[in-house]
Amino acid sequence: WRGRRKKNDDLDEDSIEDDKDYFATLMSTDFATPPSPNQNYHWKKGYRRRKMQHTFYLFCVIGTITFLIQEGGHSRHSKAKSKDEKQGMRGLEAYTEIKTAQNSEIQNQLANPKPTSIQKRAPPHKPSFEVDRSHEGMPLPEIFGNFASVAEDTDNSIPFLWHIPRTAGATMNDIFGTCHHIRVATNIGITNGHNEDKELKVINVDGQKYINVDVSTGAGIQRAVGMGFASNDLTDVAISSLLHESARLFSQTKKGSMFAVFRHPVDRMVSMFYFMQDNVWKMDATYNKELADIPIEKFFLRQLGENNWHVRFLTNQLTKPYVDEGDFKLAKEILRQKCLVGLMIEKEESMERFNQRFGWKLKNEGDKECQNRRLQWDWSLRNPHEVEVLEGNRLWNLISGQNKYDMKLYEYVQVLFEEQSKMFGPGS
Repeated sequence: WRGRRKKNDDLDEDSIEDDKDYFATLMSTDFATPPSPNQNYHWKKGYRRRKMQHTFYLFCVIGTITFLIQEGGHSRHSKAKSKDEKQGMRGLEAYTEIKTAQNSEIQNQLANPKPTSIQKRAPPHKPSFEVDRSHEGMPLPEIFGNFASVAEDTDNSIPFLWHIPRTAGATMNDIFGTCHHIRVATNIGITNGHNEDKELKVINVDGQKYINVDVSTGAGIQRAVGMGFASNDLTDVAISSLLHESARLFSQTKKGSMFAVFRHPVDRMVSMFYFMQDNVWKMDATYNKELADIPIEKFFLRQLGENNWHVRFLTNQLTKPYVDEGDFKLAKEILRQKCLVGLMIEKEESMERFNQRFGWKLKNEGDKECQNRRLQWDWSLRNPHEVEVLEGNRLWNLISGQNKYDMKLYEYVQVLFEEQSKMFGPGS
């Protein structure tokens, strides 16, 4: 302090004494004697210094508070980030475990392929729900008297495949004609002008044997009935989607023996959409501007797809606005009494049951290889799906919601598939 004072030429040695009484004079109430110039100078300089100190302290306090707030935010962010990272690692570990298990299962399936004989395979798992059997004993429409019951012998009947569209119909037709070499009544027999024939006969089309009728339409069925379809022994198997109309092909003395292959309704309808879009709506002869490029989800949002096709065709309610619980129960009872059911997810076992039921035998190793190839990978009219439909996603819910009775019927078909295994001996 004194060093700074000595640098000031305006100050003399006597002013040192004034410093001693500076604060005393400042705090005194007697201001009759004005302070000296030295006292004024030092008072102002001390005030400025204290003001700067207070400002400095204020900035220090503000800086400290800001720092603590920022540190608290960083701490919370770090904790949240650490938590997210831990959850992410747990999710990654779970995903890795699932993929590892799936890969192991695939490797086991490749190393131990499923046998094709139904005697060596376990039946499908039992359903986890209680089966409603209130339909059992319901009377069937009179026309079903022309179909044999599942329990009846098939020696004096004609096997009838109720063809559900996009459910292995073309594949089954190829197996019958190419692998089993049996005579088939479908829509192919009227090619090359045979729709003008007056009598039933067997014709050859691309190496396969067909009856010269068309049982895929009502008019074709009426023509076949007029030609005495049921009164001859030419037909080994008939194939049609028109169940009620086809019943007229048979009689009380020559019944039809019904069997069918079922596919999950959602999977079937997705396949149907892409098949129609690629082979009908986009083709020049049948081009449909509205549907040629419509996305599948928009198609079902607009409710342009089928509505409970299985229940409608089983009960002949094709024009009814909405099928109901009564229609559903009747459909169940028709299948229970009259139909040997097969499943797309169990193609080999289903075909083996059909072979045993109707006495169809593969004559040699070439025919066996032909059937296995058709069932396992060389499917007829296969078309790829452009979207993956997973259970519970938006598209799945759209389709299943518009086909709730078909969904329930498919569950019942799986129950029937298990129960009918008893018809084929122990181990079936």
